[in-house]
Amino acid sequence: MDADWRFGKDPKFSHRMERRFPWGGIEVHLDVQGSSIKDTAINSDALDVQFLDLLSKGLVGHEYREAAVAAAFDRME
Repeated sequence: MDADWRFGKDPKFSHRMERRFPWGGIEVHLDVQGSSIKDTAINSDALDVQFLDLLSKGLVGHEYREAAVAAAFDRME
């Protein structure tokens, strides 16, 4: 574990997730700093590119916590 993390600083990091759904696969890259999502990159073989753009923009600025990300998804509906 990094000393900055233990002593109260929030290091920058990236998180990559991927999952397959009936409508296609999705790969999400999140750049996080200070417990907030600073940037995203989303790749998919799904045909609804508008949804992917909304998803990407909807995640930026939210806290990197499960509840905050879920709330961002709920607001998109």
